[in-house]
Amino acid sequence: MAISYGTADSLRVRLKGPYGSVTIRTAEVSLAPEEWKGAVSPYSQTVALSGITLTSKVDLQPDSLLLERMRLSGFALAAENENGQVTVYAFGGKPAGSITLQATITEVQK
Repeated sequence: MAISYGTADSLRVRLKGPYGSVTIRTAEVSLAPEEWKGAVSPYSQTVALSGITLTSKVDLQPDSLLLERMRLSGFALAAENENGQVTVYAFGGKPAGSITLQATITEVQK
């Protein structure tokens, strides 16, 4: 089974194999403290990311400083694609400050 690495630029990689192709790209996600919805955990916030389809998988990539902030403040973040709309969830405490982090978006095409 051979895999071709296809094409790449600074923000996108496309891999081709016998079962289809995978496109991986990154995006910046900004979360404002006043935008968190909900009275109890998990709190949610919808984010706008371009090019999201029904099958896009969005993974958040916090850096070491954000990971330490999350640990000290008692919250964890996760993203979910719900019918093409990306929602970030905060589990535990509600984040008090602004958060900017990278997301990896994976699209599998057969």
